[in-house]
Amino acid sequence: ARSPLAVLPNGNVTFAPGASAVQFISPYSETVEFDDILPNAGLTWMPFDNHQFYLSYAEGLSAPRTDNLYSVARDPVTNEVVRPTPESETTKAIDLGWRLNHATQIASFAIYNIDYKNRIVSTFNADLGYSEDRNVGDVKVQGFDAQYGRRFGDKVDFTVSAAYNDSELEGSLDPALNGKQLVETPEWTYAARLGFKPTEDLNMALQAKHTGDRFGTDNNDEVADAFTVIDLDAAWTFQVAAFDSAQIQLNVTNLLDEEYFGNISSGTGGTSVAFYSIGAPRTVTASFKFDF
Repeated sequence: ARSPLAVLPNGNVTFAPGASAVQFISPYSETVEFDDILPNAGLTWMPFDNHQFYLSYAEGLSAPRTDNLYSVARDPVTNEVVRPTPESETTKAIDLGWRLNHATQIASFAIYNIDYKNRIVSTFNADLGYSEDRNVGDVKVQGFDAQYGRRFGDKVDFTVSAAYNDSELEGSLDPALNGKQLVETPEWTYAARLGFKPTEDLNMALQAKHTGDRFGTDNNDEVADAFTVIDLDAAWTFQVAAFDSAQIQLNVTNLLDEEYFGNISSGTGGTSVAFYSIGAPRTVTASFKFDF
C-alpha cells in the first residue's frame, strides 16, 4: 500500500506535489437500499370461447444500475462524499386489452397508460468516456399495441403488429422541457413476419420491423430518421450417422443492408449532444447443431 503525500482540508488525498495534483477520495463504505411496496391487481373475463378481456394495474420500481453506485464525488459545500446516482424510477401502469386464441388465428389489442416518476435515461459523458444514467423527471406514456396472426394450413403462417407510443415529459427537472417527447422513443413501430415450411425438414421466414423517428435530445432538436430492417432465416433438419438428427441454420440480418442509427445515448440538447451508434450492416451467420 502507498501512503498519500498530503491530506487536503476537504478530506481528499494526493500522491504527488503541487496544486494541480490529482485528488483521490479515501476508501469508504456505504449501504444502499432500494425498496417499496408494489401492488399488482388484475381482472380477466371470457364471455365467449377463445376470447379474453383483461384489466390490470401494477406499480413497479427500477433501481439505478449497480455501476452508478461506484460513481462518487466530493460535495464542494459540505465536503461529504456523495453519489450522483439517479433516484429510483417508479411506475404506475394501467392496461386494458383483448386476446383471441384460435386454432388458426391469434390476435390481441391493448391500450395502456404509464406514469413514470424520476424516469431514468442514459447519457454519454464525452469528457469521462462512459455513459451515465440520469433522471429526466416525470413522464406520462400512453398508447396501444395490436397484433394479428394466422396460419394457412401446415405450410404458411403470417403475423403483423403495430404499436403507438405517445410520451410527454411532465414535472421535468427543467421546466422548459415540459411537454417534450421522451428521447429515443418512436411514436410508431410496425412489424411483420411470414413463415414458410415447404417440407417437414425445412423452415424459412422473412420478417421486417419499422421504427419511426426518434428524438436524440431532451429538447427534441435532433431527430434520428425512421428505418426498416428486414431479416431472413432458414433451418434444415437432416439425418446423419451416429446422431439422432442434425440441423443447419442460416440467419441474414439486415438483408437489404439498410443504413440507420441504432441505440441513442441521449443529450440534453442545451449542454450536451446526442451520441448515435451505427446500426449493424448486412450480417450472415450459419450454425450447425447435432442432437445425440
